[in-house]
Amino acid sequence: MAGWVGRFVHSRVITRLITINDTPHAIALGTAIGMFLAMTPTVGVQIILAAVICTIIKANRFAACVMVFVSNPLTMIPIYWADYWLGSILTGTERITRGDFEKIWQQIIDAGMFGGVQEGAVVLLGGIGLPMLVGGSILGLIFAVPLYPLTYRTVVAHRRRKELKQAGERLKELRSQSETDPLAPPVRHQGQTAAPSSECRDTAGESAASPTQDCTVESNAVASTTETGPEPPDETPERLREETLS
Repeated sequence: MAGWVGRFVHSRVITRLITINDTPHAIALGTAIGMFLAMTPTVGVQIILAAVICTIIKANRFAACVMVFVSNPLTMIPIYWADYWLGSILTGTERITRGDFEKIWQQIIDAGMFGGVQEGAVVLLGGIGLPMLVGGSILGLIFAVPLYPLTYRTVVAHRRRKELKQAGERLKELRSQSETDPLAPPVRHQGQTAAPSSECRDTAGESAASPTQDCTVESNAVASTTETGPEPPDETPERLREETLS
């Protein structure tokens, strides 16, 4: 059972969060906001609050909505009981039994979406509302504050691993291409000089006395042409003809 839950959380929650197309800061901030709201007694309006808050502070809305579902019909009563228990201690209010507390929130869950919002509002405005809000806010901060740096580092580490993997695959592809295609130009490292051309090698083979002279002359000629450009055409005959006619 624990292994199935772990695989489900990793595939449906963690993987979706770290692969969101957004900055690590926006993803981590949205995750923290969603966790904070999940621990507060805001059933029925959690997604709306998450979308509004993330839009205002420019956090990732999808990450917040994913974390909001930490509180669901299966986990809502245990989370809200912890909120109420902690809040009643801090506010000094008299606590009801857990059985009575579960009956109240089970009625809210059975009322459905719209009816549950109305029932939840009535409960929060009653005697248990203030302790739940106080306890939920504190528990929300306890879980949300460390979740931000944890999510941020996880997203950054995932992207670095992805970049290294892509670079390795690209290098492997280039090596495979150079091995299969003999006409492909070799990849030279910085500072490495090109090999002499075939004409230079032939000239060097014919002239045993100075095997590198022709190559040197050809290289110097090419360099001189590149630096100074082609020689301008001789315009002296044209000028003399114009002067004679004038």
